[in-house]
Amino acid sequence: MNNTVILATPRSGSNFLQYTMTSSSRMYKGGEFFTGGSNFNIYSKNHLRNIYQYYSHDYKTDHALEIYQRMFEIMGSGEKEHKDRDALGPEHLSLLLGFLKKHPQQTWSPSLKKYVSKDQLLIKAFYNHYNYENHFDIAEVMEMMDNVIVLYREDILKQFISWRVANKTNVWFLPKKHKPIKNVKLLWKLEDYLCFYKEQVKFYKDYKKHLPNFSHKKVVIAKYEDMDKKNYIKAIREILQSKDINCKLGESCSVKQSKPIDIADNFINKEKFLDDQPKIKDKLLLKIEDL
Repeated sequence: MNNTVILATPRSGSNFLQYTMTSSSRMYKGGEFFTGGSNFNIYSKNHLRNIYQYYSHDYKTDHALEIYQRMFEIMGSGEKEHKDRDALGPEHLSLLLGFLKKHPQQTWSPSLKKYVSKDQLLIKAFYNHYNYENHFDIAEVMEMMDNVIVLYREDILKQFISWRVANKTNVWFLPKKHKPIKNVKLLWKLEDYLCFYKEQVKFYKDYKKHLPNFSHKKVVIAKYEDMDKKNYIKAIREILQSKDINCKLGESCSVKQSKPIDIADNFINKEKFLDDQPKIKDKLLLKIEDL
């Protein structure tokens, strides 16, 4: 098996990496498997639902797939199965891994233009998934998976801007043929950025503290800036194969980017941002090696 978990934060390139690794390989895209809240759970239900619908009633009963039915009901309704958990935890992941191992899925690959047998799983996990929305030990998940990828974005200011734009437009992912979003102006608040920076440092410290316990796994620390959009296949292959995480890379899910603008021009109150720049000059980059 070659199951993989990506530990990341929003706007760090996890969608791009996930799509590229799964579209033409044996990896099944599990998305943000542990995310909480009914809206996200409906999304999870839609992209996992085919696992349940794929088999006959007798087969479901014989192979305990009624457990999955219960899981999907919880995901779709936002109902809490456990007082400290929204929908999915490590125990559900264990069920899904066992199911995919015994019963590979046939899914369409847009890159290869044919059906591909999927018997491996790739999921994403953010810090808030297991500490804020759900409450479980991420080490349980890391132990279940064969590969662990810690993905980070070095330029925290650009990540912050991307995160704010996504929140404002409610657009977190764009299909390849979708037109790029036009420049969105934001209101700069120093306290918001400092909070965001502090959280990024906290999240990646938590990810890194677990890594020494998983030397028996294939572990990769990957930087968003190293995944060059113009030559993404070569860039990602170097990241993955350097640690023997082998997968056939598919098409990029990236879209044509809007014309770059000066960083200060992202903000309505540009002058306020420029005044605050000296206060954040040592908080612009995430140096994960120093955490």
